[in-house]
Amino acid sequence: MPRFLSEEENGIIKLLVSYSLLFAQFASLGFQTATIRFFPYFRNKDKKHNGFFPLLSLVGVVGFILFLIFYYLIKGPIIDLESDKNSAFTSYFFMTVPLTFFFLYFNLFDVYARVLLKSTVGTFLKELFQRLLILLAILLFVFHYLSFWQFTLLYIVMIVLFIYLVVKGEVFLKPDFHLLREGLSRPIISLSVYGLVIGFSQIAISQIDSILINFYLDAAHTGIYAITFYYGTLVILPSRAIFRIAPSFIAEAFKKNDFETIQSIQYKSCLNQLIIGTAIFLLLWLNIDNVFKILPEEYLPGKYVILFIGAANLINMAGGLSSQIITNSTFYRYNGLFVVIYLIMTVVLNIILIQFLGITGSAIAAMISLLIFNLSKFVFIYKKLGIQPYSSVHIRILLIGIISYIITVQFGYPAALVPNVLLKSILFSILFILMNYFGKTSKDFDDIFTKFLKRIFPK
Repeated sequence: MPRFLSEEENGIIKLLVSYSLLFAQFASLGFQTATIRFFPYFRNKDKKHNGFFPLLSLVGVVGFILFLIFYYLIKGPIIDLESDKNSAFTSYFFMTVPLTFFFLYFNLFDVYARVLLKSTVGTFLKELFQRLLILLAILLFVFHYLSFWQFTLLYIVMIVLFIYLVVKGEVFLKPDFHLLREGLSRPIISLSVYGLVIGFSQIAISQIDSILINFYLDAAHTGIYAITFYYGTLVILPSRAIFRIAPSFIAEAFKKNDFETIQSIQYKSCLNQLIIGTAIFLLLWLNIDNVFKILPEEYLPGKYVILFIGAANLINMAGGLSSQIITNSTFYRYNGLFVVIYLIMTVVLNIILIQFLGITGSAIAAMISLLIFNLSKFVFIYKKLGIQPYSSVHIRILLIGIISYIITVQFGYPAALVPNVLLKSILFSILFILMNYFGKTSKDFDDIFTKFLKRIFPK
């Protein structure tokens, strides 16, 4: 995208996605949170899950109608606000309507697939298939088969996910609201209101940086931030599947009051995610100069965006599944308080730091906010549930990463891109893997590596 779209065009795309994600979260009416918590009470394929899919779809219809009313009320003020800084963006603002619809129903179908324990499909569609669609759209745009606004519409994976659910026989259209009449309606509405506040706040946290950068700087800086931000998110990509599937298991464990399982899930998630995240973060920074052999020179101001966003994502991985545990516990309303405070911190720090440090300031704001947010959740869970997942092993993992990094940078490497990346990455990976294996940092890691060795050396 940096090769064929200008920084301003990349900024416009990022802004359209940011606004559409915010609108879609509002239109979901918080029902995603209620789905994760209460679907175990509906689950029964013989009874077509007691009419849950029609209920889910109806919520989407009501939410989208409410969004359309809201959209026509706020469209004018937003366009007036953006017109001074970015008149090009205002001419594309109408695209947020179809994008909101696509994001809304993808999110609803995706959470339905997750509670059916079919989360890998949504992950594949969002993390790979959608990107292949975007790559195809870029090629069609480059060769003038698509206009710029048509290019932005390639976010339609919700249709593919719906087809998958139909093929798997999980789409039942006959309504059945008897469970709602038997006492579930009040807790579902209560949790949905909570989910709306939490979900909207979480999306606002993840998207507000782009909106504020555009407000205080311009769309070109937003584009630079957006592209370099994606490199920083490489750190957390392996966790996406865990974050999507684990809440269903945690909800089942809370239903059975199985705190031993919750403790085990949290310990393993913190430990194994820290190992994976540390490796990817340090590999990324080892190759930071190679990143800017790929990106155009205009994107160099985003170098430290990659560093601080990568660090923020590593902190988030080390925090494990704290939010999911609080959300599925009887203390779930406290998570709302944490998220709202997190949002306020993010906005305030962005406003202050963007004006002093530009786009790097926004990345630093994200890192500081996430650190405080995760520390707060850790203290709360320890006080209320007695769950404490950390030990000296976590410090050992970080030291292993630092030592592996220091050793790797001591050597000279070819200047050419591919051999430089390969040699650095291979040396670091060997050091990091072996030190973790012989240091016995994680049983899961040991088991995987032992199986790998047996396949390479079967005797």
